[in-house]
Amino acid sequence: MDDMLKGGNQRAGKTDKLLTKVLGHRFTFDGGQADLKLLRSIHAGTYANRKPGDPSFHAYAAALNMANDFASQVLVILDLVPFNNQLADLQDKYMPSYPPMSPVTSAFFAGWMVLDAQDGYSGATLGELFVHYIQHAGEYEYVQKAMAALNDSYCSFYEVMDVGAPGLKLWDIAGKR
Repeated sequence: MDDMLKGGNQRAGKTDKLLTKVLGHRFTFDGGQADLKLLRSIHAGTYANRKPGDPSFHAYAAALNMANDFASQVLVILDLVPFNNQLADLQDKYMPSYPPMSPVTSAFFAGWMVLDAQDGYSGATLGELFVHYIQHAGEYEYVQKAMAALNDSYCSFYEVMDVGAPGLKLWDIAGKR
């Protein structure tokens, strides 16, 4: 039990160290102004969107676009370069751009990368780092709310190992279980 607490404390310390580095950077969201406007309008109850479809999906897509914009900027922090390399290797392996085409879409991979893939050093996801950053900046409360729900979700990449009468046997590729 003490070893588990010690390991948890070490991971928390690493996460705090990484958060300090992230908070020391300035991130811009110039390319995401339309997404910010949409999320702000949803938060305000005015929903300024002329696109057809479900407003929940539009909020999901806008929040994920913002998180991906953040991810593309934060992954250059020296402490996150190994994580960036790991993500690139997974993308190359499971999303080949040649036949056979991967059933994993780039949109699904982007969502998984931001919301579920954990940095091996700190255990943090890019989505969690994003929320901490915008909380610290004191901006984008409407993005924080959208990201909180997304960060609480879970998706993964699975390989179908067996199909039978009782159901499917799946292998969680990233979780190796």
